[in-house]
Amino acid sequence: MTLLGMDVDRVTAAAGRLDAQSQAIIATLAGVDQVVAETEGEWFGPDERAFVESWFGQHRAALVAAQQSVAALVVALRRNVAEQQQASAASAAPAPNPVPSAGGRTPDGLLDVRARSVTTGTAPTDVQGLLALLPAAYAQPGGVAVTFTGTGADRHAIVAVSGTEDWSFGGTNPDDMSTNLGNAVGAHTLKQEAIQQAMLDAGVQPTDKVLLVGHSQGGADVIDFAADPANASRFHIAGVVTAGAPETVVYPKSDIPVLELRTDGDVVPVLGASSAAGFATAGLPGAIIGAAVHDATVPGNVKIVDLPGGWELPWNAHAVTNYVHDAAHVTDPAVSSFVDAHRDFLSGAPATTYTYSAERVGGGLHRYE
Repeated sequence: MTLLGMDVDRVTAAAGRLDAQSQAIIATLAGVDQVVAETEGEWFGPDERAFVESWFGQHRAALVAAQQSVAALVVALRRNVAEQQQASAASAAPAPNPVPSAGGRTPDGLLDVRARSVTTGTAPTDVQGLLALLPAAYAQPGGVAVTFTGTGADRHAIVAVSGTEDWSFGGTNPDDMSTNLGNAVGAHTLKQEAIQQAMLDAGVQPTDKVLLVGHSQGGADVIDFAADPANASRFHIAGVVTAGAPETVVYPKSDIPVLELRTDGDVVPVLGASSAAGFATAGLPGAIIGAAVHDATVPGNVKIVDLPGGWELPWNAHAVTNYVHDAAHVTDPAVSSFVDAHRDFLSGAPATTYTYSAERVGGGLHRYE
């Protein structure tokens, strides 16, 4: 006799054990990175360079590939568990939510977007909780984290987007300076394509309400994404939240509220086309005036809020962890109004988060860039 089906509890537990092994490899990578890097201050000469390069240029990639393979197994197991649960409940439940995809090449072949992890928890209940979703996006290159709550017609998706991770132009990671430049002039970028593909792979439907959240470059990414009419018509975008985002030259249509959060000492929000034009004209005073003009002329659906928390050094002030910390103390009415208007996202209900990485195929700049 052939047996078909699944012991959901046992397979779920197996996925959890595999996920723990995946996280252990990540921890090993970080540990080896630190030890190898420490030799650079204690050992000098060509042999030391060869030693360091053998790790970062050769052996590290094999361990990264192993971790990604294990993570893919976790995604596959949890996807099959979800399919089994949906099949078991099909006769008594409404139409199931779409099953997330493991990802792959985008239709134009320019990006490789891959599922990296699946975690369960609860939805945030405030702005601090929203920003606390961002580290999950930063856990992989070109990261996007999609958190679902609810089912059917009452399903909501919070899409968290990472910021700059690579300070070069045209590498494999689209979170780089070429994307920053594209955002500064309002051009389409491959990171916007990565956001769209991750949302589609995660199973975001036209009926799902979507809240976009981004830090730094990721904030500019989500503003530009929501401002694109094609995205606004394809997805039900209900709002945008940014933390430490640089100036943008476009904003979403008037019925999509935007909440821009800033902290004392963070200089990134005053970087952009307006400040650059002012700087080119009149140096630092011109940049300050350009930034002030930008802030004074944003559309009515955009609210800019300075978070309390005290002045920090610029590199500390801009950190996503600092934004998460300072958001706990915000009392600005604009934030309260935004939270009240998006209470269906901030419900504290059971939630599932799917993370995706995005990398340029072969590196190098492609069209749009």
